[in-house]
Amino acid sequence: ATSSQGKRPGYHTQNFRIRPSLSITETYDDNVFATDKDAVSDWITRTTPQLSVDSTWTEHSLKFRTGADFGRYWDYDGENYLDYWASAEGRYDLSETTDIFGGLGISFDHEGRDSQDATIGGLEPTTYRSYNAHAGMKTIVGDTTYRIGGTYESLDFDNVQSVGGVLINDDRDRELFGLGIRATHKLDARHSIFAQALYDLR
Repeated sequence: ATSSQGKRPGYHTQNFRIRPSLSITETYDDNVFATDKDAVSDWITRTTPQLSVDSTWTEHSLKFRTGADFGRYWDYDGENYLDYWASAEGRYDLSETTDIFGGLGISFDHEGRDSQDATIGGLEPTTYRSYNAHAGMKTIVGDTTYRIGGTYESLDFDNVQSVGGVLINDDRDRELFGLGIRATHKLDARHSIFAQALYDLR
């Protein structure tokens, strides 16, 4: 069965709402390489297409996201970049008070020159890939909501060419694991309190 979400903006099929978008922006950067002195400036044209697909079911849900970010410099074309990503997440309702959820994602990104972690001396920005996943469960007992979930992310950095050779970024590759549990108690229509515990491993 479908819900009243079918009236929301977007292109609709029997079970999904589809929302494409496209933005083009022009940005002026007065310090392209984020240096303390001898700054240079440039204009950047950013083109960002995106696509969102959401289920319109009354129970359960699925969401898909994908997009890209093309950055083109007018003068310093060595700084050009292409980032893109895709993700999917869903929720399965076990009952009116309990559901399980999860998702997967992948992205191909670059580090801005102003990042504190950016490789110094690279002829081009550092690029990297991120693979991530999450899963968990939520249940409501009376006025208290309990949630437990875990996350995982793998980061894979590419080597960068420099004037003197190749800058190795393998030592920056890492995996991140997270586990959390949270209890939220509703006091009234406007107030609630919660307790939360998190575990993080890198």
